Amino acid sequence: MQNFNGEELLLLPNAVAVLIQIWSQFSRWFPEAPEFGRRDCSLEERLRWWQRHLKCRNKRHICILIPCLIFWYIWTERNGCVHCENVFKTENVCKRIVLHLRNLVLAGQIGPDHWQGCVPRVDFMTAKPRECRTKRVEKVQWRPPDFSWLKLNTDGAYEGASGKAGAGGIIRNHLGDIVEGFYTPLTAASGFEAELKALLERIVIAKAHSCNLWLETDAERLFSILEKNHLWPAEMRHNMARIYMELRDIQWKVTCIRREGNKVADLMASLGKESQSLTRLGAD
Repeated sequence: MQNFNGEELLLLPNAVAVLIQIWSQFSRWFPEAPEFGRRDCSLEERLRWWQRHLKCRNKRHICILIPCLIFWYIWTERNGCVHCENVFKTENVCKRIVLHLRNLVLAGQIGPDHWQGCVPRVDFMTAKPRECRTKRVEKVQWRPPDFSWLKLNTDGAYEGASGKAGAGGIIRNHLGDIVEGFYTPLTAASGFEAELKALLERIVIAKAHSCNLWLETDAERLFSILEKNHLWPAEMRHNMARIYMELRDIQWKVTCIRREGNKVADLMASLGKESQSLTRLGAD
């Protein structure tokens, strides 16, 4: 490779001074490498200066990448001067190099391994890399209640197009045996109202079997309201007040289950939506 000549390569009257100025700007990123002060050097020698002193073999390391970017963006800045009559600014070159590196980091093309042993003067390289979120597999399974308790699983179904609504539920004991199930049509204006009325319908029936009632729903909003003993939202307060009234003379608790674990109640609610009247199913 021929010796580096600033004027021939960049066609700038002060090319060597510009190169040294930009080079010095990024030399602070490589404190383990000595300053490069020579003017009469080959292009290859300058390109490999930081790599040679860091003894780096990673071809995507910034000690190899930055020298290439320096020459590239000096050339693009020079083209702006020659063809667009712009004023050559070294700060433009430095900004474009940093922006290029930032885009590579955000795209995941380079990471901490690629600036190991260096002291980058930019926040997107000094910050800890974001931890990749790992998908967690969770087993969803219905679990029986404690001894002497009955668990009531309910669900509401609402079909906006037709306005049909239904409720369904099932009561099981600590052995997992079915005590009773039910489904019924409802008059409701939303899915949440259907959930509320489904719970109210089933509490009234379940109280005849036990004074220890474990409520379980897949409606997170309903679970949150019951857990905190709230009455809101305003348009549903009447139904919530009726639910609390039915629960006041028994011992109760509430849990939330994912929809996959509430499939029986979900099926009952779908049947209720298409039914004409209340249907109760015994253990037999």
